[in-house]
Amino acid sequence: MFKKNINYILSIFVSLFFVFLPFSASASVYCSMNLSVNQSNRSVGVSTLVQSDIGSDFYDIYLDFGEGGGSQIIGKLDGTLNENRGYFTHTYSSYGDYEIILNSGNCEVREVASFPAPQQTQGCTDSNATNYNPSATVDDGSCTYPYVNLNFVVGNSCGGAISGASVGINQNFGNGTSRTTDGSGFANFGVYSNTNVGWSVSASGFGGTSGTVNSGGGTTLYPSLTPTGGCVSAPTVTISASPTSVSSGGSSTLTWSSTNATSCTASNGWSGSKSTSGSQSTGALVANTTFTLTCSNASGSGSNSATITISGSSLPDLTSSVYLFPTTGYATVAQNFTALISNIGTASTGVGFSNFFQVNSGYNGSGTSYDRTPISVSALSSGALVSIVDSIAFTSAGNKSVRVCADKTSSAGGGVITESDESDSSNCTGWTNVTIGAAPSGYSVTINQSTGGTVRSNDNILNCGSSCYSAYAQNSSVTLQAYPASSYWKFDGWTGDCVGTGICSLIVNGVKNVTALFSLRGFDYSEF
Repeated sequence: MFKKNINYILSIFVSLFFVFLPFSASASVYCSMNLSVNQSNRSVGVSTLVQSDIGSDFYDIYLDFGEGGGSQIIGKLDGTLNENRGYFTHTYSSYGDYEIILNSGNCEVREVASFPAPQQTQGCTDSNATNYNPSATVDDGSCTYPYVNLNFVVGNSCGGAISGASVGINQNFGNGTSRTTDGSGFANFGVYSNTNVGWSVSASGFGGTSGTVNSGGGTTLYPSLTPTGGCVSAPTVTISASPTSVSSGGSSTLTWSSTNATSCTASNGWSGSKSTSGSQSTGALVANTTFTLTCSNASGSGSNSATITISGSSLPDLTSSVYLFPTTGYATVAQNFTALISNIGTASTGVGFSNFFQVNSGYNGSGTSYDRTPISVSALSSGALVSIVDSIAFTSAGNKSVRVCADKTSSAGGGVITESDESDSSNCTGWTNVTIGAAPSGYSVTINQSTGGTVRSNDNILNCGSSCYSAYAQNSSVTLQAYPASSYWKFDGWTGDCVGTGICSLIVNGVKNVTALFSLRGFDYSEF
């Protein structure tokens, strides 16, 4: 009976033991995340939160940004009732949509980070171009550029400039890719600004040179070439005539020689190519004749002349002289330059002829010379003279000079009149220096006057014993009066923008030029 009871009690105990024995259950894991998207640099920030409601399990926490290697372990639930918080960032290599996945245990959340590609704007992206578009992100090749000057001045390394040199550039900007230098070694191109331009320079008898330059806002290059044979002195020329005076119809023998010359050319009384030394008969001569020989090499040229006169002949002789040359002026303001052409020979010129003014960019002809348009005159009898006038406006301020030559159409051209003295020292004046100021504001009033008096304005701004000028406001007025220097002189009247012999009244609505003419009295006492 007792044994039965014991078994019953043990059976109840075992049953209760299994009723109260703990059992194992899986934990619940909760996940969440918040995204912070930065479109400017294609980056995302992820705030994560992972929680577990049972502490007996261990779980890794995974985060996958959708780019660059898949999921990565970012933390662990450590077996206690806990939570795991974190903040993680990632920068994407390209635009697009990326799915971000957070998971741990039995939880998983997904979010999408989107980075749409920005809208592309086509246009000119070069800030140097005239049509630069600061909003453009893709250059469409539409850029245009302003034209600027790319100048070349080609020099000889042995001294002087090289005329006839070939200058080329590697881009066609609409006005050609090659030029030939002028007498001062100058050549010019119009090119786009702020572009790299390849260039090359060559000349016959010289080595070449080349390079690349940025045109910037306009620039001037000074390349120098060396003669292929090295530097030698410019040629010297000797020429003589025997005899130097012949009767009409007679002849003479010319003899010449040169040093360092590679070629020689005849001009004036003869023509054509000549050897570097030799002799030649002139043939029959009926008038005084000058024979000029010019010899050249890579370093320059030299020339000399011989003149043969006709004994007992009667010939004209033309000279030029300054009559009224202003010595000051303003840039862009035209002034009258007046010269006298005289025939001091013993015969008439027989026919008309041309004369020209020459201007130079420096004092005393030291700069670059430019020939003005020739001025024609009628035949001049012996002892006669004629005045010629050229209105000259200098384009820039600085020191300039002017001269005039008779019976010549240009500095390189010859005359049509056979003279007893054909030399330039007879036919051309010396250089007259002219100081040119900056271009005036408003309009200028310029007074030219001959010797023998003064001109004054009512405002005393103009008070001229020689030529003078001043700037006046537009539509202002000025009154001019001429005063002879003494009783020996008289005022003959105005020319230009005033006429007559009275007071000159001007309304300055443009550039004004006035000339006052004075002359010596003829001692005709009826004038007093």
